This record gives sequence, C-alpha cells and structure tokens, in this order.
Amino acid sequence: MDRGVPYNCRRTVLLALLICAGLVGNMASVPLFAGFKYLFGSIAVFMVVSLYGIRWGVLAGLVASAWTIRLFGHPYAMVWLTCEPLFVGLLLRRGRSRNLVLYAALYWPLLGAPLAWLFFLVVMKAPLIGTVAGILMYWTIGITNALIASLLLNYVPSIAALWRSPEERHSIPIHQLLFNLLMSLVLIPAVIVMVLHGRLVEEKYLNELGNDLRISSDVALYELRLKLRSNMLVLSQLVNEADHLPLNDSNADFSRLQLATQLLHAANPNFAVLYTGNAAGHSVTFSPVHGPDDPLIGMDFSDRVYYHQLRDTGKGVVTGIFRPRTDDPAPIVAMGLPVFKEKRFSGYVVAGLNLQPLSETINSARHKPYHDITLIDSDQRVIAGTRPDLGLMAPFTPQVRGTSHRTKWSNVTQFLPGTSESPIPVWQQSGRSIYLGRVALGADAPWSLLVESPWAPYQHKIFREHIRALSILLMVNLLALTASLYVSRRLAAPLLHLSQLTTDLPARLSRETVSAWPQSMVAEIDRLSLNFREMAAALSQRFQEIIHANETLEQRVEERTRSLSNANRELHNEIAERKRTEQQRDRLLRELQQKNKELEGIIYVASHDLRSPLVNVQGFSRRLLKSCTELDLLTAAAELPEDARQGLDRQLREDIPKSLGFITGSVEKMDGLLNGLLRLSRLGRAAICFETLDMRIILEKIVSSMAYQIEAAGARVEIGTYQPCMADGVQVTQIFSNLLDNALKYRAHDRPLVVTISGVPVPDGVRYCVEDNGLGIPFADQEKIWNIFQRLHPEQGPGEGLGLTIARRMADRLGGSIWVESEHEVGSRFYVVLPRSPEAVDVLDLSERQEAAWITDWTRNSSS
Repeated sequence: MDRGVPYNCRRTVLLALLICAGLVGNMASVPLFAGFKYLFGSIAVFMVVSLYGIRWGVLAGLVASAWTIRLFGHPYAMVWLTCEPLFVGLLLRRGRSRNLVLYAALYWPLLGAPLAWLFFLVVMKAPLIGTVAGILMYWTIGITNALIASLLLNYVPSIAALWRSPEERHSIPIHQLLFNLLMSLVLIPAVIVMVLHGRLVEEKYLNELGNDLRISSDVALYELRLKLRSNMLVLSQLVNEADHLPLNDSNADFSRLQLATQLLHAANPNFAVLYTGNAAGHSVTFSPVHGPDDPLIGMDFSDRVYYHQLRDTGKGVVTGIFRPRTDDPAPIVAMGLPVFKEKRFSGYVVAGLNLQPLSETINSARHKPYHDITLIDSDQRVIAGTRPDLGLMAPFTPQVRGTSHRTKWSNVTQFLPGTSESPIPVWQQSGRSIYLGRVALGADAPWSLLVESPWAPYQHKIFREHIRALSILLMVNLLALTASLYVSRRLAAPLLHLSQLTTDLPARLSRETVSAWPQSMVAEIDRLSLNFREMAAALSQRFQEIIHANETLEQRVEERTRSLSNANRELHNEIAERKRTEQQRDRLLRELQQKNKELEGIIYVASHDLRSPLVNVQGFSRRLLKSCTELDLLTAAAELPEDARQGLDRQLREDIPKSLGFITGSVEKMDGLLNGLLRLSRLGRAAICFETLDMRIILEKIVSSMAYQIEAAGARVEIGTYQPCMADGVQVTQIFSNLLDNALKYRAHDRPLVVTISGVPVPDGVRYCVEDNGLGIPFADQEKIWNIFQRLHPEQGPGEGLGLTIARRMADRLGGSIWVESEHEVGSRFYVVLPRSPEAVDVLDLSERQEAAWITDWTRNSSS
C-alpha cells in the first residue's frame, strides 16, 4: 500500500463507499450552461487520493469518469479526469504540503488544459470558443471540488473516525484551517454565482431566440394576412359584377363579366388564374383565355373541393396547394367567394394565386438572416418558404431534424440532432439543434407558418459571456489561492513558535529564563505572546498566593460553617411556620365543608318546600281555566245585553286565559329552577369513581347518542386520538355532552357548524378542546356564562342556564379546570383539563375546590 498503513475493515468500507460516491457524484451531475455539467465525482476521488494513495485514487478516477462516456457520448473526458488524481497524488507524495486545492489548481494549466485542448480541437474538431469555455469551467470545478474534499476530510468527524485509530487524535494545522476558511469565503460564493449566472445567461438567450422567432412569425403573418385580404377584396369586386347577371342562364351575355375578369386579372399579378362559375360548377368567365372558344370557359369545376365548400358554407374559401388544369402545371392555391341571389347559391368567383409573391413576402419577413420560414397547408405540404431543400408541395417533416423536445413555449419545439458517426461534445451537439415555431393563420386561411432558427448563434453568445465570467472567476480564485497561502502561513508561524515555547512551560521556567518570545502583526497573536510573557513572570507570585491561600483556608471554612448554621436555624423556623399555616388551612377547610353541607341542606329543604305551593298554584290554575271554559258555555246560553256579553267574552276567552298562561309559564320556569338547584345540591353529594378513561370511546358514545341532533343541525363533529385521563366516566360524559349540546344550540345559521374535539398532554394532566364556529361569545360575557341560570341567547332554544355551571362544578370536583376562549361571530373554544394519573389527583385539594365552587355558585345565584 502507498501509505504503508494496513487496511482494516473500517477503512475498506470507507474506500468502497468513496469509490461508489465518485460514480454517483458524476451520475448526479448538475446542468450548467450550453450542455456543460457540473461533475461532483472528483470530490470523492480527491478524498481517496489523500487517504489511500495514488493507485486507489487512479482506480476511483477511472470508475467515476466511466459515467462520462454515457453522459458526454465520448470517452475522452476519462483521460483528463483520471490524470487529475494521478497528478495530485504524485504531488501529495513528494511535496511537503498536503494542499489539495493548490495541486488541483496547478493540474489544469500544466496538464488538464492541454489534454482537453487536444481532444476537443484536434480529435473531435470542436469549435474553439466552446473548447475555451469548457477548459475554464473544468478548471474552476477542479479547484472547487478539491476545496470541498479538503473540508470533508478535515471537518467531518465520521470520516476521521473511520480512517484514524481510536488512539490517534484528530487535529488540523492552523495554517490549513485559515487557508480553507479564506478559500471557502471566496470560492464557494463564486461558484454559486457561476452556476446561477450560467442559467440566467442561457435563459436570457433562450428568451432572445423566442422573441426573434415571434418577430419573424408576426411580421410574416401580418404580410400574408394583408395580401390575402387584399386579394379577397379584389374578388369581392368581381362578385359585385356577377351579382347582377343570371349566371345560370346559358343564353345570357357574359361579355361584360369576361372583360371585368380579364381587367382584374391583369391588374393583379398575384393571380395566376381568375374565373367565375355558375351554381352547377361550370366556369362562365376565365382569365387568361385565348378566345371565346377556349375550352376553359364552360369547364366543369364541380369536382373541386373548394366548389363544395363555397356552395355548402356560403363563406369565402382558401384552399391548400394543388396543380391547376391549365397549360401551366405550376402549383397554385385557390381562394374564392360565393355569389348569392335571394339567399340562394347562384355561382362563385375563384382566383388561383401565384406562389412566388408569397415566397418573396416570407423571405422579406425574416427577422434574422439565419431564420427559415415555411408556409404549409392543412395537409403539411409546402406552399412557400425560404429553405432550398423543400420544394413546392413537398411534405414538411420536422422529424428529420432529430428528436423533438418541448420548450417553455407551447408553439415552439426543439429538435436535437441524433448522434453522429464520430463522437462530438454534448455542447456541440446542442449547438446543432433547431427551434421550430408554429403559428396558424386562423380565419384567413387553413395554413400554418413555420419559423426555424438554429441554436448555434445564441450558443456562441453564451460561450462569449461565460468565457469572460469564468476568466474573471479564475483570476479571483487564483488571487484568493495565493493570498490564502501567504496569509495563512504568515499568521500561523508565530503561533507555531509560541506553541513550541509554551510546551512544558513550568519545567522550562525552573531551568531557564525564556526571552525569545515571538511577535506578530496580528494584534491578538501579539497580545497572546505578551500574555504568556506576563504569565511566566507571574507564576512565582501565584505560587506564593497558593501557599497563603492554604494557610487561610481553615479560617474561611469556620466562617462558612457559621453562616450555614444560621441558615439552618432560619430554615427550621420557616418549616415550623409552614406547619402552623397548614394546620390552620385544614381547620378552615373543615369549617368550609360543614358550611357547604348546611347550605346544601337548606337548598334541598327550600326546593322541596317550595315545590308544594307551586303544585297547588299549577293545579288551581288549571281548575280556574276549566271553570272559565264552563262559565263561557253558560254565558253563551244566557240572555245578556250585547255590551255585557262582549266584555264578558273578552274576559273569559282572552284576558283570563292569557293571565293563566303567564302564571303557568312562570310556574314551569320556577319548577325548572328548583330542579336545577336540586341537581346542584345532589352533585356535591354524588360519589366520584376515579378510573382510567379512554376518551375516544367516551366521545364516540356521546356523538352517537346525539346523532339525531347533529344531523338535524347539519353539523360535522371531528374526533381525533387522545391520551387517557383519570376521572369519573359519568361526570366526564356529562361535561362533554353539555359542551356539545351548547355548540349545536348556539350555532351560526349562515355557515355549516363544524365541531372539533382535540386533546394534548400538559404538565398538570391532559387538556381537551371543544372548538366550534358558532355564534361566539362577546368578551364582556365570557365570565357570565358560568353563572347559575345565566343564558346569553334565550331565543336559541329551551334551557335553564345550568349546563356550563354543572360542567365547571364537575371539572372542579374531578381535580381539573374548564375555561373558554371565544370571538364574537367567529366561534368558541372550551378547554377542559383533567388529571392524567392517580398521583395527580390530590383529594384535599379536590375538597377545597369543591367547597369554593359551591360557595361561589350559591353567592352568584343569590345576587342574581
């Protein structure tokens, strides 16, 4: 092995990975400009050369560069890409420095550029400008990849762990550290700018090509449409002449129409022939003609496609290219207009166009001299064009140009020529591609206009810009390389000297006096040297201070012990005071619990005693209503004055029933309030059975039990997956049932109701959220909703205003909490926090919160 180091298993794995990485790096090449690509494979190859030596480096270079045969279509790139690790490996073996960046920068002007020049210009006959651009680009890529490889070797711990033994420390010389830092600051941004600039330049000239194609097509379209419309205008003049004649009368005199036909034909050199025909398709007049007995007059043209189009559509027609029946066999295109009399087809006018004026028009419309414009009909046959290889009526087949590729313009296609017999660079093959733009004439004619442009002129401009940019970039890189070498070594030399002097400094000071301290132009390094001088002078003084500190240590320990004793006494007093406070709290809680029981008893007795009078009032009200009904029947049979009867009827049928309705409603409301008080009083006495609850099962049961209300409200309830909590299943079901019922009851009628129930763990348990997009609660009323018998929207449905009061009471009894966040007309979020484990449920704290909640509810009820 070159390095004389045995290859263990880890190093073998690293070697295999790096060789594969070199191949994959070239396979994952990034397009730069004009067919050139950024190859990453040499990064791994440089690492193999640095770690394993020349032989493995050359092998890695061969494996990585093998992909370029498929990538570029020729094997010559393997030569300079394999010579690169050979050159760098030789310099690494013989040179004092292991600077990959420096050796890669030297390779290209000394060996890489001449090899690329030889293969591009001499072997593959490539253009000079592309060769220069390629050499500059490969030089820049080589320097950049060498820098990346150096950074990976020095700063990635996993690579160092695979290569070095566990006893071998991983350290980087400071001059190498500074050199890599300075080169990275300059080179990496410069390469990024190069990549972005390359793509921007290519995009710029691609847009220029598209604009040139558009200009040529726009000018040609305008000229062709103008010519066609002017010809149609001439035909319309002949239609006006024919409109006054009986074209279908064989005995009619058409001499005047024949004269008009000949005059219009003579005045318009664009017309090869011009004639009129009758409804049967026979020509009536014709120009040019050789006499009145010319067979072209009276010829049957009913077999022509344009005749049927004129007759059936009643509109002007422009045909494709065809050969006429005249003595001149030159291809023409025809255009015609129908003649109608009393909305009936009576004849037509047709002109055959000379194609030479169309070719001249197309030729003059070219925006660039290298553009080719071709006019084709609907059958893809050439009507006119600038390409000498395409004759008239020849089929236009762009596929012979090569394989087609879509572009960013929908009407432009790139045709890339196939591989030639002799290998050529990819960028040269790209320069031979053709861009073809296609536009239709639309309603003027069933023709299409094809504009072709080669890519080579634009690629030439791209190369010129990149040669200029790459030259500047390389000069900057070489200047940065030189400056980095100088600065890094100049800065590192004083530090190296200083490290040698300070090695085993105490022993050195005991033997001799150090006087040759280094100096540096860097203030920090110079200050460091000064600090070492001061440190050496102060070492003896520090030894004396240590001795003095040992002598005074006992006194300091005694003072510290005294302060700790005082702190211990203060802590003991604080603990005693806290115990007294806890005892007083327990006594107050017991008194509070007793008062709460008394209040519950009072409420229970009061509710029970008040229910009897309410039952009496309700019963006597019904009896009074029945008596009024009987009295109404008696008065109906009795003879009374009309005024008295009307007054009595109003009392019996309106006033008294209305008053009894008010009494009955008030009694029912009072009964509901008493029931609510009884429910609250029983809630305090209800037993709590704590168990681990699967909240998803509980919520699914709640939603299932309320499915009818949810469907009637047109609502959607979304349930997720939640962590379990420790609570009473009955009371938790009641809490979430009340919250879901409120969401359904107070929904907004202008949007579908969506209720989302979610849960997240929090430090004190699990926090569940019931979120809706209903009416919302104004900020000023968000505390009122927890009061007993409090309702913000009584008109939304029945209820006593107890649901949220009971929910908060139950949450407090379970050791949790409940609150609301809401925005008016947007929606509400009700949060419920429940314990997560039995240890989180403090029975004493529960009792305290139960009593406080009950006292608060009763106080609010009394004040309201």
